[in-house]
Amino acid sequence: MRASLRRRQGEFDDALTSFEKAIQLAPSHGFYLTSRAFVWAAQGDRERMMQDLDAGARISPNDAFVWNNRAWLLATSPNDSLRDGKQALQAAMKACELSKGKRDSCLNSLAAAHAALDEFAKAIEWQTKAIELTPLSKRPKLELRLELFREGKPYRESHTAK
Repeated sequence: MRASLRRRQGEFDDALTSFEKAIQLAPSHGFYLTSRAFVWAAQGDRERMMQDLDAGARISPNDAFVWNNRAWLLATSPNDSLRDGKQALQAAMKACELSKGKRDSCLNSLAAAHAALDEFAKAIEWQTKAIELTPLSKRPKLELRLELFREGKPYRESHTAK
């Protein structure tokens, strides 16, 4: 999707325009709102970030991707004022429940949420399970996160990288 690509490239104004179009075209898909929340986070706008995360969950309460976006952003934001480990853990647990524990991305977010709460034994456990579900070509990133958790360090994501 163009909006996500623009966000990863750091072109936030263009990303916001593209997300707005996607939201207008598919107002019943909360995923676009929770994806736009990453742009607000990159701009340090907690109020808009939380509005989009909350609206996405209201619109699509049974979408694992919506809950996973929420969990990831709240667990891994490099900005202390944007992180909330408790909310991240609740969202990650919901994402895992909805995906029946079969999506590596949801388990990865669950691990990151535990790490955000300094629960590194649980972070290691869930990150290991996430790695087991991840295709070999995508495992190196997850393995680096596992090493951080083993060192007792949480993971912080660049808002332009996810």
